[in-house]
Amino acid sequence: MTDKKKTTPATFYRETRIGKTLYRVTSVYLGEKDLKETLEHLAVQHALTEMEAAQATA
Repeated sequence: MTDKKKTTPATFYRETRIGKTLYRVTSVYLGEKDLKETLEHLAVQHALTEMEAAQATA
């Protein structure tokens, strides 16, 4: 018999302000992603979207 240990995933909440935008991220850590990487990815997406919008209106 094998006993599988059931663990409760850890939940993290973090706020980060980049410019005038406040990012609020709630994440369930399963060992697959790092919260810092997720926030960085969101910030890059937001910055690219703002740049594209500025170029479209110029």
